[in-house]
Amino acid sequence: EAIQDVRVRDYQLQISYRNNKAMMDSVASHQEKLLLDRIDAALVERYLAHLEPISQGLRGNRYPLLGLMSPAFELARQRSGAGGSPPMENTAALVSLAMYAADPVLLEFTRLGSRFGQPAKRLELTLHRRKDLAQHFVTSALISLFAGDKLAEFMGLQKELNDSQTYSGFDLADLMADKAGIRFAELAAAPGTAQRL
Repeated sequence: EAIQDVRVRDYQLQISYRNNKAMMDSVASHQEKLLLDRIDAALVERYLAHLEPISQGLRGNRYPLLGLMSPAFELARQRSGAGGSPPMENTAALVSLAMYAADPVLLEFTRLGSRFGQPAKRLELTLHRRKDLAQHFVTSALISLFAGDKLAEFMGLQKELNDSQTYSGFDLADLMADKAGIRFAELAAAPGTAQRL
């Protein structure tokens, strides 16, 4: 909906965008949601400490995303049952996963990397044995939490359009991982679904 013009010239695809009000409204509506400045640093550090022995116990660097996601969300379940806020616990779990798997550029841009420090052992988390799919999933979930689902979708599509101009090419699986991460973040942060997740 944001695409205004598409042209092919000199073997290049040129796409012009117009301002997408729905996307901007989505970003503005997240004022009430969890913003980077409102993350409970001690809570995220608790999750990172919970995941640290798992990562240190691995022989290699490649590990399935689910191998860290399951213990992180099990801790969120336990802490929510003991009186913690399910959306906040789930957010802390997602942020801790992002420290292992999100795009390093996003971690630098959001200052999460400097705020919490990098894990002692950064893992190449995988989804269906692909590192890029895990990175798409976690990065899109993080963007959705803090900037809105429309912006997360837009950024994922923009990345694939940029990739279509390079050797890596457009990858529909990457977009599906983006969508899955966005939906997961929505379920994780919404009061009605956070506890069930």
